[in-house]
Amino acid sequence: MNREKHNLLAYITQVSFAMDDTVLFLDTHPCDKDALCYYNKLKKEREEAVNEYTQKYGPLSKYDVPDSCYWEWVKDPTDMCMNLLNTHYQQLLSLNINNCHL
Repeated sequence: MNREKHNLLAYITQVSFAMDDTVLFLDTHPCDKDALCYYNKLKKEREEAVNEYTQKYGPLSKYDVPDSCYWEWVKDPTDMCMNLLNTHYQQLLSLNINNCHL
């Protein structure tokens, strides 16, 4: 994986984690305007990063595929599987997906 792609994916993972953490805080502090503002800021940043990743490298999940080209998703299932594996496993488990036997 090239450095730019790796960095963008790492950023998406970090922002997603921060969003999840903020949601947990908001569950117990629903009227905290600063936390809600922070969540909305993170949400926008994540959306922009996912859009950039999708434009450059393809969708991270089926939810990132525009309706107008849905069937593009199945053109290359290898890329789709690699994107999903990279997203969900490579950073968290440091898997070498080329030698992984699932």
